[in-house]
Amino acid sequence: LKTSAKDYYTLTYKTSFDTNEVPSNGTWTNSAKATWTDINGDTHENSGSAGFTPKVEFDNDGSKSGSYNATNKTITWTVVANYNQRTLTDATISDQIVGDQDYVSDSAKLYEATINSNGTYTLGAQVSSPDITFDSDSNTLTAKLPEGSTKAYVLTYETSLAGKVIDQSSYTNTAKY
Repeated sequence: LKTSAKDYYTLTYKTSFDTNEVPSNGTWTNSAKATWTDINGDTHENSGSAGFTPKVEFDNDGSKSGSYNATNKTITWTVVANYNQRTLTDATISDQIVGDQDYVSDSAKLYEATINSNGTYTLGAQVSSPDITFDSDSNTLTAKLPEGSTKAYVLTYETSLAGKVIDQSSYTNTAKY
């Protein structure tokens, strides 16, 4: 800061974004311009801008992750849906389990979630009597999300690799929301 200025001002504000309106380059630009007249009557101008790219979870409106427990040879999968908290109509999470993983019967649970301002989520109440089915022919787990809700949801479930030769460094599959 220069010590010759008589007054200093800090302007602070918040903005929001709608992921339906993400620019084609994936980043919004926010610009500001300040103009002033100094004590001598001279005019000045200063401008600046900053870009903002939303977290990929907002762009995808969901995320999926998995963690392996070497002790019991299970993978716990976590699928988060409706990050943008839009009104749900006929919404489902569908996840086909690929490779030699076996679905752990009755392991699926559905939770409400709060999306925090930094893009992380906080697990909420478990949904009582969720509509979750597993089709063993297609090896697909499907959870119907509550109709008309505007909440984010987290689906967790386990797959087992017990008795299998684990000869790959990762297991990849994609959930559909």
